[in-house]
Amino acid sequence: MKSKTLFVVLTAILAAVLLLAPSSQAEYPDQDISWIVPFAAGGGYDVWARALGQAMEKDLPKNVRIVVKNVTGAAGRAGTVQLYRSKADGYTIGMVDLGLLPYQIAVGPEKAGYDLARFAWIGAYAEAPWTIAVKKGSPLKSLKDVKAQGAKLRWGALGPGETHWLTALITTGEMGLPLNLVTGYKGAADLAPALIRGDFDIAPILSTTALPYAKSGDIVPIAVLADDRFPPYPETPTAKEQGYAIVSPFVRLAAAPPGTPPEIVKVLEALLLKAIKDPELKKWADSTGRGFEIIRPGGAEAARKTMQGYLGIAQKYQKEISAAIQVGQ
Repeated sequence: MKSKTLFVVLTAILAAVLLLAPSSQAEYPDQDISWIVPFAAGGGYDVWARALGQAMEKDLPKNVRIVVKNVTGAAGRAGTVQLYRSKADGYTIGMVDLGLLPYQIAVGPEKAGYDLARFAWIGAYAEAPWTIAVKKGSPLKSLKDVKAQGAKLRWGALGPGETHWLTALITTGEMGLPLNLVTGYKGAADLAPALIRGDFDIAPILSTTALPYAKSGDIVPIAVLADDRFPPYPETPTAKEQGYAIVSPFVRLAAAPPGTPPEIVKVLEALLLKAIKDPELKKWADSTGRGFEIIRPGGAEAARKTMQGYLGIAQKYQKEISAAIQVGQ
């Protein structure tokens, strides 16, 4: 009797294990993945997310899509907080703007609502130098002119804590100039039109974002913040050529919420790195002038090192960053 009872119990246990096995061993991913973009549609982060998402979907199950969600507000912080607080199951990923690091340093991770050091980094997929740009007809032709105008100039940026703002702070800091800001724009796509309208006199604009406006002649890059000149702007000298050792690359990073399992991160990392090599994505990048951004793509470790590098920059300007951000609170 005892043996029969034991047999029944063991059979029941085995049946339960077999019933649970398929769901516990289900392959990732088996449902749509949300890709959070913390800025408005049309900007660099947005177009890259959509292009990468399409390329990554080629290696996903047919029923799985990557759905881009624009979560705007607070100069990128709203979307970043949402990504940071999302469930760490691999079904929510996003793009992280390292320009948010200064805000975190100034107010602390708890108040910021995120800690960049804790994100599960997926990869660094694009990089491009910043330009310092003015509108057509501006009297500013070089950094020498910028230095001469000094305190009179109005600089455009999205708001304290993001990369345009940080680049403006670094540039003016290295040149020994005050930083007079015009802010309040939702995304990077808004800055070039605002510069053309005359909302401000000068702005850091990503080299590839500025390209169509530079080709039309509506804006004029007067300096490139890199070691070498940017190929599409061969006539525009670097800041170093103009006497200022300002090198400020812009690196786009992808991440998952803190605590995302390493095995899932590895899947996402592999998908991202393969997508960057996709011929159709390369064709899109070249046609939009963003082919120059695919310089040194890398995985999770490259993304982590990039974050650490930005931390060093932010710490150099800790006093100025804290003062500016605290004023805006």
